[in-house]
Amino acid sequence: MIAVAPATRMVAVPAGGHGVPPMLVQTGLMKRISRQVIAGQFQLPEFAAAIRSRKTTIRYYRMLAREALLRGRPSLCLRVCAAGLVRFPHSDLSETRALALAAQGKPVLALRAMDDARDRLMRNA
Repeated sequence: MIAVAPATRMVAVPAGGHGVPPMLVQTGLMKRISRQVIAGQFQLPEFAAAIRSRKTTIRYYRMLAREALLRGRPSLCLRVCAAGLVRFPHSDLSETRALALAAQGKPVLALRAMDDARDRLMRNA
């Protein structure tokens, strides 16, 4: 219905692919954007800033790493985890990294990564 409305406009979401609606839900933007559209208050610059800001959250790195694993791309997952761990060293990306190592057929490295993650959590508890 919305697609045939005269005021419809396409909005680019860089690196959004076909998963833009789930990404908006996962980042918590869907509800806000929907309300703005319904109220006639949607502003493209504000939307673009919100889309860019998703890259500064742990949630963004979690989503990227998870999607890489689900698509059979453990090497990409490891790169995402490495980048995310620089910004969020005490996050659960260490465990995701271990899963990616296991998916690469490196169980010993995966177990070491899990041990390192556990030790880091214990030190920061």
